[in-house]
Amino acid sequence: MNFCCLNGNSPALGTGFLAGAHGFAGAVANRILSGGIDGRMMKYVRAEKGLVYTAAGLFQPNRHGGEFVANADTSIETTGDAIKAMFTVIEKMRAENVTDAELADAKLRVAGGMLMQLQT
Repeated sequence: MNFCCLNGNSPALGTGFLAGAHGFAGAVANRILSGGIDGRMMKYVRAEKGLVYTAAGLFQPNRHGGEFVANADTSIETTGDAIKAMFTVIEKMRAENVTDAELADAKLRVAGGMLMQLQT
């Protein structure tokens, strides 16, 4: 997964993904980063650091790329530390490979979510 263009001017962190044929990859990366309590952001920023009540992200693919936006519920006093911790998680994912278990679980959950959306 390729992350770039982090926006440090606000608590919302923007980063680019390839969409189109690679939109599934963006959704899988989003699942690994912010897939609920077992996502990397919640594990590190909430469970390990204790800086937020919740941390989440959303990947929005578009024709030529996409956007990953992360947000967190935290107090004013811990906002700066929470943002730094979220950047740490994103940078770690950018720099290192995800584990085989993370990848397999995320693929399964994203594909399952897509199938559930098709049901009427």
